[in-house]
Amino acid sequence: MRVPRLGVRTAQRGYWWVSYAATVLLVSALANAAWGIVELVYDVYSAAGAGSPAAYAWVWIGLAVVEAAVATALFAGSAFAVWAGIAVAVANGVVHAVGPYPLWGAIVIVLDASVCAPSSPTG
Repeated sequence: MRVPRLGVRTAQRGYWWVSYAATVLLVSALANAAWGIVELVYDVYSAAGAGSPAAYAWVWIGLAVVEAAVATALFAGSAFAVWAGIAVAVANGVVHAVGPYPLWGAIVIVLDASVCAPSSPTG
């Protein structure tokens, strides 16, 4: 007679990487929302000194909303959200790359690359 073992079920292959990617996207969404709100209130940020500060604030807030939605879909297990997460991470890296803070932009690009690599179906 076979007795089933009790214990924690093993997760699907890649589950922890997708959870990591979703968590990084969610934290990034919170940071981008904070950047956007600070910009709306204080007008302190402008990418390379060009353009309207309010426009950049709405870019940050819009990106935060999309990142939060994709992170939620990743937590729910959506296969489409994997590709959307990669696209959002690349967009986030590009937006931070053109900003006036190169060190912060480099950190964000490294974090976004850490989201893209394990989230891809071949990773």
